[in-house]
Amino acid sequence: MIQKKHRYTLAFALLLFIQIFKAQVTITIPSGTVHTTGLLNSEWRKPFGTYFGYERSAMIYSHAEIGQFGNINSVSFYCDTINTPGNTPVTIYMKEVPSYTFTGGGTTVANEESGAQLVYTGTLTSAAFVKNNWTTITFTSPFLHATSNAVEIIIETNATGTGNELSLGKGFYHYSTSIYAFQYWSSDNIPPTNAGTFSYHRPNVQFNLTPVSGCSGTPNPGTTVSSVDTTCSGVSLWLTGNTSATGLTYQWQDSLSGGAWISIGNTTSSTLVTGISANTWFRCKVSCSNSSSYSAVKQVIMRNYLQCYCNMNLGGNCATSAVDSVAITTTTLANGLTGCSPNYYIQYPAIGNTCGQLASGQSYNLHTKFKGNVIASVWLDYNQNGMFDSLEWKQICLTSVTDSDYVSVLAVPANAKTGLILMRVRSRAAGNLNGYNDACVNFGSGETEDYFIGINYDVRTAEIGNPVSEILIYPNPATESILITGGFMPGENVDVKIYSIEGSLQSETNVIYSGKPLKTDVSTLISGAYFVKISSAGFSIVKKMLINR
Repeated sequence: MIQKKHRYTLAFALLLFIQIFKAQVTITIPSGTVHTTGLLNSEWRKPFGTYFGYERSAMIYSHAEIGQFGNINSVSFYCDTINTPGNTPVTIYMKEVPSYTFTGGGTTVANEESGAQLVYTGTLTSAAFVKNNWTTITFTSPFLHATSNAVEIIIETNATGTGNELSLGKGFYHYSTSIYAFQYWSSDNIPPTNAGTFSYHRPNVQFNLTPVSGCSGTPNPGTTVSSVDTTCSGVSLWLTGNTSATGLTYQWQDSLSGGAWISIGNTTSSTLVTGISANTWFRCKVSCSNSSSYSAVKQVIMRNYLQCYCNMNLGGNCATSAVDSVAITTTTLANGLTGCSPNYYIQYPAIGNTCGQLASGQSYNLHTKFKGNVIASVWLDYNQNGMFDSLEWKQICLTSVTDSDYVSVLAVPANAKTGLILMRVRSRAAGNLNGYNDACVNFGSGETEDYFIGINYDVRTAEIGNPVSEILIYPNPATESILITGGFMPGENVDVKIYSIEGSLQSETNVIYSGKPLKTDVSTLISGAYFVKISSAGFSIVKKMLINR
């Protein structure tokens, strides 16, 4: 009997495997082994080259080539060349587009990724690239191809720095088309923001696809997923666990309160890319004919602008191009003989002679000194958007003499926002670029110093970057862990204590804030109500939290 039972079990498992296997199809574009010779290395190594620190590529395949609707589960590219390939951190986006070709001038990566669904992020080890074999990436989230539009794939590689392999560490089959259906970008140290280079040579591709039929009845809208839980500006959202079928329509909605929903433009896809300026809830209305349902909602937290300044991977080297003193006349800012900062970056505290107060509509003299021959710039975030914009920049000098005093006039706009802002001073060895667009660029020389400045605002009496009203705990109720976000400053020491409703201490965590939400484990706590005390040098606050399992 046991042997017979096992035979039935094996037969059922085999039948199930055959049914699943038959449901999936592999689509190769173009069919056969068509290959274009004489490619430039910059094209040939795409889409997974890591010769540059940041390489990008975008390619379009028509619905006629794909041949059917369905969930695309994975994508493969044919590797024909390897020469000590590097490990490849990869991010892949997909979207449907109305045109089979890139038209007009070259576009930016940001434009191509707008409205696209994130389907994969991870690292392909060097062993994943085998000569004369397909390199396959199985998606974390399948992509639904449900219209007769073309499908675009956007692929990022992020080796960082100046890359980790030769100019042709790995190469892939491409074939000639009669249209521009492929474009690419590359840069070292920072992701490229320039227009792409068009090409007729599109990569050979394989799609693994599970066919889907037309929708019927009330669709399952699934759950709303976001690319980030907190953001300084924008967010990508998409649905997961939703019905996969053709004939569905989508209408995204947002809300500042979790109610009073407002439709967002003419959104017609299961993905959404949008900007926010406050904490915002999102959901999607999914419809089949006259039957509709709404996805589970998702809140995205707007980070305080003081947490949004770029302060990582700025690079530098003080040896011959350091900032030595910074002062603004008629203010308390007078920071002299600063020395070389650890990792060539420092954010000074808003106390004593390392902060200052300015008035809107007034002008001030900024005095700076440097060690060595430098090109230097200063930025002040007058509009409090967490970024250093071109109109907030001033060139201090193109070349310098050690210990010479360089005076720059800071004209504070009349419409500068009242409150706390950040001022950035950057030096770099003369002969390099250090202009309006270089506040966040990785330098191989120089130093970066940030200072808190108050506009019509006394910095020294403020709770710097710690507005209590912005401290948030989520999810709430929680199950395994909680995230805490708010007005913390990078490098700030934060203490998190969790108390029972009766007041007994349950756990304590002490962390240095790095710019990411603080994560605290609550998996050992039983269901119920708790108090969370969050403390830093500038403030202390108690929030209520629920555990629900």
